[in-house]
Amino acid sequence: MTDVQNALDELRTRFPRWAFLYDPFAHQWIALHGRKTLYAADTPQQLAARVTHTQNHPRPPRPQPRR
Repeated sequence: MTDVQNALDELRTRFPRWAFLYDPFAHQWIALHGRKTLYAADTPQQLAARVTHTQNHPRPPRPQPRR
């Protein structure tokens, strides 16, 4: 396996609810979660740090309409 594949496998194992991609033309690592969360980083370590930070500091819930 290549270094890229090893890094992708490690990220996918560590964060199973996220999707991870590597763009070899832009040299960017990309993380996707749901419809609205997208992160890009230069290294898989930077990307893992952003995902970890997001998991430790989730967005507040949206207010629900009154019935």
